[in-house]
Parts: sequence; structure tokens; C-alpha cells
Amino acid sequence: MMRRYEQALKQNMKSAKDEYREDPEHRRGFVIGAVLKLWETYQQKQINGEQFDKLIGVLSGFAGGAYRDFIAEQVKDYKGGNPPTIIGY
Repeated sequence: MMRRYEQALKQNMKSAKDEYREDPEHRRGFVIGAVLKLWETYQQKQINGEQFDKLIGVLSGFAGGAYRDFIAEQVKDYKGGNPPTIIGY
């Protein structure tokens, strides 16, 4: 199960990297959506906290780690009970 999540995430990251090569706002949108999806998956108890953290670690490598701090801040907000407000992306 975990392997499927990790493979899907890596495939989506590769696709987003290629598709949004020249568009940092779309890359940022991808990251926002990916963190949200992983959080929802965790909240639905499809993965546990350790698995969530591992998948976030994988996601943090997106675009050579360019969004690592941004991802860390989002995760901190989600875990702190103060998730970011996402208005249709």
C-alpha cells in the first residue's frame, strides 16, 4: 500500500516538474494540492503519521527541494490545527 502511494507521488512530481517547468505558480499550486491530499489521506486513516511524514519527505524533494521550506510550513500549520485556507486552485 505505502509503495503505491510513494510511486504515485513520484510519478505526479515528475509530471508536474515537466509540465510546469516554466511556471513557478503552477508548481506551487501542485505542492499545495499534494500536501492537502496527503493530509486528507492521513486524516482518513489510510496512512499513519509516520507514513505521512515519509511521503512529505518525498514531496520535499520536488523541483530539487525548492519548496522544502514552504512544504514544512504547510505541514506545521496542518499539524498545529491551523490548516491554510485554500481558495480554489
